[in-house]
Amino acid sequence: MSGFSFPLLKPFNCPRPTCICSIQSLSGRPQRVKMPVYCRICTKMVNSKDIKITCHSCNNLMHAACVNLSASDVQYLEESKEKFTCTSCQGSSRLLRSNSTSSNASNHSNSQPSTLDTNSALASIMETMTKFDTIAEDIASIKKSQKSLAEQVKNCNSNSGRHGGSMTNQDTITNEMQMLKSKLKTMDERIGSAGVDVSNLSRGS
Repeated sequence: MSGFSFPLLKPFNCPRPTCICSIQSLSGRPQRVKMPVYCRICTKMVNSKDIKITCHSCNNLMHAACVNLSASDVQYLEESKEKFTCTSCQGSSRLLRSNSTSSNASNHSNSQPSTLDTNSALASIMETMTKFDTIAEDIASIKKSQKSLAEQVKNCNSNSGRHGGSMTNQDTITNEMQMLKSKLKTMDERIGSAGVDVSNLSRGS
């Protein structure tokens, strides 16, 4: 035994505590030494006899108890080959999905026109067109009455020498003519108001 000596090992500084690093001996031959592994949750060392599990996303090892898993849970995951993801990685994944969904929803809403605004504009246009139709019917009726009264005035004037009461009838007809003219003026104002509404709707759309 006096002629045998163990080589002194010179450690290689590795920044990763979970890897198996090469240790260079003074004799020049590389030696493989397994470095200690620490649980990401409790930061304590994970021994070979401990029940442990590795996160599929971050590849960190942790005690099963630290992530609320029993030995049967770990066994089931290993046998079913299901991938385990720690809570930290799950939270990061949910946050990324949430941001992506919010961004897509915002872009979609900005690119789509407002259905309520479009329906409101169409309803206003239809209402204005209905007003125009009503005004046109009123004007036609007034013009017809005006024409009839004008004929009556003409007949009264031609028969004024033969009928003493025709002047009274003529005055009545003249008053009705004035009323019809006033109604026509009101119709013109309504047409102008409806035209302004249509112009505003056109600019708004």
